[in-house]
Amino acid sequence: MRESLLDSFQAIWIDNLHGNRIASERTPTGESCETIFHVSGGGAGIKVGTCISTLLKQRTPKRKGSRARVMVRDFWGSADSKRSALLEAIGEGPGGTPPAHSDDIVAAEPRPYSEVTVTKANRWRFVSQESTGGFEDWPAIDELFPVGIQGVNPNRGLNCSVLDLDRAALVSRMTDYFSASSHASFGKGHPTLWKERARYKPEVVRDWLRANAQFDAQNIRPYLLFPFDQRWIYYEDRAKLLNEARSEFGVNLPGNEFLVLVPQPRRPSESRPMYCRTLADLHLHDRGSVCFPVTFLTAADRQSDRAKGQSVIGSRPMANISAQVWRKLSDAWGLSGELGDPSAATLVRTLFHMALAVLHSPSYERDHRESLAHDWAHLPIPREQKVAEQIASIGMTVAELLDASRDARTSTQYIVGEQMRELAVAAKSPVGAVAESDLRVTCSYFGGAKGRWEPRDVRDLEQLPSEWGRDTGDLWLNDAVFLRHVPRAVWEYELGGYPVVKKWLGYRQEKRIGGRGLTMRELDDLRGIVQRIAAVLLLRPKLDGAYEAACANAFSAEELGLRS
Repeated sequence: MRESLLDSFQAIWIDNLHGNRIASERTPTGESCETIFHVSGGGAGIKVGTCISTLLKQRTPKRKGSRARVMVRDFWGSADSKRSALLEAIGEGPGGTPPAHSDDIVAAEPRPYSEVTVTKANRWRFVSQESTGGFEDWPAIDELFPVGIQGVNPNRGLNCSVLDLDRAALVSRMTDYFSASSHASFGKGHPTLWKERARYKPEVVRDWLRANAQFDAQNIRPYLLFPFDQRWIYYEDRAKLLNEARSEFGVNLPGNEFLVLVPQPRRPSESRPMYCRTLADLHLHDRGSVCFPVTFLTAADRQSDRAKGQSVIGSRPMANISAQVWRKLSDAWGLSGELGDPSAATLVRTLFHMALAVLHSPSYERDHRESLAHDWAHLPIPREQKVAEQIASIGMTVAELLDASRDARTSTQYIVGEQMRELAVAAKSPVGAVAESDLRVTCSYFGGAKGRWEPRDVRDLEQLPSEWGRDTGDLWLNDAVFLRHVPRAVWEYELGGYPVVKKWLGYRQEKRIGGRGLTMRELDDLRGIVQRIAAVLLLRPKLDGAYEAACANAFSAEELGLRS
């Protein structure tokens, strides 16, 4: 957005009022810097720093390629002094009529303007050199971790294709795919995979793969499609069996961990990162996910010639962290080694876990909503290693709860306690035991449907912590079977831009999965999702505390060597 402003206007004046209480911002001389809205004897007002912006657009078109001049002046100190200085400036610069756009713009006292150079290197920031201490000054995710891989984009259907909810069904289908059966026979039996799509000619792809490959059970991989929605994929990166296989994802997958984010999220829940140890879909976040690995193989290592039998196995992976950041934190925290050593990979995991804790904080999300909409998330990294490790320990728990490929019952039980056994209990109306044959999802959850979650008051042994919302409810699969005690905040919880529980059920309505119902295993999965979300919600006070601790005394991106 800032780059667009530079291209659209002739001149920009910024009265930076500072006062970022989230980052405990101080004046250049070390004194407290209050928000402009602070009133003596009252609260601090809003916590974020503020500014007054004046933008000049002249009728005469700009020269092609020219950019606006940016003039900035800073107001520091107490709220009273800032307000007094603004009143004194009325009639000068943006306090009244903006000064003419000329080469000799110099604002009068009490606060002189300074022209600043705005470039891509400083992320188009409209700030003077002495303005530090907030979101813009913290390192962005893509600055910290230079290697990001877009999620896989199969585009062959979400079930009964190269993807499936059931591993055995996928094995059977792909075995048939590589068999000598005719195209007509295979297409009749597997119409979803046989549907022609952009850049996908089913006959051509199958002919090439049968001539150059064979069914390989190792290509059946766990696959994270949507939040908490773990499926299976036949991962073949040749011949366009997948629309975009992201071969670098497959090469960097074994034994790796991934922090998954999206730049410029369109919805608040898209700003929250996810964590996985499996292949992940491009639309794990609705806008389009980027997966940052802990370690990565270099471009030379990735050049594998299958025909010659070469392999990347045994190549030395490098830690996915900026070399400048590694050097700075190594010095500050007493770390040793090079980017190819385990110590560097350990640091990346620590930063991943910190990001999971801080970026899932409701306060972080609320304080920086506008900034997050225009950039990658920025991560405050505390100067004290002990503080960083404490924050990372909370983030490790978040990772365990988000990892759909791992059993999270131990972590969930520790957080939720005895209430875990009361959450999302399958029941039958009016009475009776629930059998697998009862588990057809006939209530409408897909797309714009509202689903069937019916609110009610808590009963008997049920409890309702404030983090779970104002009431609880029952979640119905069909007219007879429901999950008892699904709190409102769990039902409404969003991640990646999706309402998680509703999304999961929508893709398992009986008409979307071949007319079958849920299995008992899938029912357990659904109950586990409810319990995981309930645990994440209970962690929110700790996550807010982690965020506050992280930004109280954080490194700036410049101090980490990322900007000049």
